Amino acid sequence: MSALPTPIRALNAVGRAWRSAGFSPRRLDPDALMDEALRAARKEPGLADATLGEISEFRAGLDVVCTALEQLPELPTAGRFAARRQLLRALRQRIRRLAWKARNPERFAMPLQPPVIVLGLPRTGTTFLHRLLAAPERARALPMWEVAMPFPPLHGADQRRQSGERGAAVMQRVLTDFDAKHATGSEEPEECMHLQNEAFFSWSWLSNYPIPTYTRWLSEADPAVAYDVWLDVLRFIQSGSPSSRLTLKSPSHLAHIEAILDRIPQARFVWTHREPEQVVPSFASLIASTRGLSTTTQTADPHALGRELSDFLAEQLQRGLAARARIPTGHLIDIPFDDLKRDPLATVASIHHHFGLPWSPEVSRAVQSEVQARPRNRKGAHHYALADFGLSRGLVQELFANYAVPASSVGPSVDGRASAKG
Repeated sequence: MSALPTPIRALNAVGRAWRSAGFSPRRLDPDALMDEALRAARKEPGLADATLGEISEFRAGLDVVCTALEQLPELPTAGRFAARRQLLRALRQRIRRLAWKARNPERFAMPLQPPVIVLGLPRTGTTFLHRLLAAPERARALPMWEVAMPFPPLHGADQRRQSGERGAAVMQRVLTDFDAKHATGSEEPEECMHLQNEAFFSWSWLSNYPIPTYTRWLSEADPAVAYDVWLDVLRFIQSGSPSSRLTLKSPSHLAHIEAILDRIPQARFVWTHREPEQVVPSFASLIASTRGLSTTTQTADPHALGRELSDFLAEQLQRGLAARARIPTGHLIDIPFDDLKRDPLATVASIHHHFGLPWSPEVSRAVQSEVQARPRNRKGAHHYALADFGLSRGLVQELFANYAVPASSVGPSVDGRASAKG
C-alpha cells in the first residue's frame, strides 16, 4: 500500500483523534443517504418531483455496501468521505435516469447497433484493446466522465466533463501509484460497469473498499436490474449517436454473458486471455492501490486480498465459460494477451475482419496512432508477484484447472497491412 499524500494523512489523523475523544463519525445509513440524495436532487431545475423509483431494485446492494463499510475495524476519514460521495453519486445517477426516462421515453427505446464488448479476466489487455477498438471515427466509447454520470441535468449547464476532470486529477494526486498500474484519464474510454453503480451491483464497490462480504454477495446476486439499467444508458447514448457503434469494455461482464444476450442478442464479444498466474497478482496489486484510500493497517491484509480475488475471479471465469455456448456463431473472437502485445494492429484488424467491421487505411492509421500513443510502461513499470499476496503457482493452477489460454489466431502485419490467420 503506497503512502497517501500528506493532506489525506492529516485528515485521517484528525478523524482518529475525533473518535478517540468519544465522538462518532457520520454513519453510512442507507435511509439517510436516500433522503439526502432526494433533497439535493429536488433543488435541481426540473427535478422537483425527483424519485428513486422502486427501492427494492437497489436496496439489497446498498445495504450490503453500507453494512460492510460500517463493520470494518476502521474506515479512515478520507475513505468515509469518498464512500459517501460515491454512494450519493450512484443514487443521483438513478434519479436522473428515471427523470429522463419519464420525460423522453423514446430515447430509451432506441435500437442499438450491434455493440462490440471487450470482456475477459482483468489484466488481460482489456483496457489497451478497448482503446484501440475505440480509435476509429464511428466507434463510440464512453469516457470516464460520462460513465461516472451518464445523464446530464434536465435543464441548465452540463458540468459533467469538468467534474470528471477534477475527479480524475484528485485520483491521480491521491493514489500516486495507480497510473503505473492502470493508466486512465477523464477523457479516456472507461469501463461500462460503472453504469451499474446505481444498482449497487458493480465491481466499483469491491475495487474501492475492503469489503469481501460484498464480493461474495456479488457472486450470488441477480444481475437483472443492473443490466436493465446498463441497457437504458446504452440506448440513451445511442440515441445521441445513431450512426456510431458502441464500443464497450468490462471484465465484470464475463460472468453475465447471458444477461447481455437476453438484452442485446446481436452483441459482438471480444474475449481476452492471459495465464491466471499473471492475472491474479496483477489484479490484486491494482486493487491494493484502488482500496488505498479506505484501507488501514488493520484492513490491509495482502494475503486475505489474494485469496478473496483469486476465488472471485475463478468463479467469474467459470460462469463465463459455462455461458460461451450461448453466444451465436461468429459473434465471439478470442484474443490471447501475447497476440495483442506482439502485434496490436494485426489483432485489431483480425477483430474487424471477424465481425465484418470496416477496415480501411483511415481506420488502420487511427488504430496505429493509438498504439504509438500508448507505449508499454509509459507511466512506470508495474511489479507484482504471487508471493506478495500469499499465493502460489500451484494454488492458482488448481483454482483455474479447466481453463487454458487459446492458441494464437492473429498473423503478423505485412508491409503495414494487418492480417488474421484463416
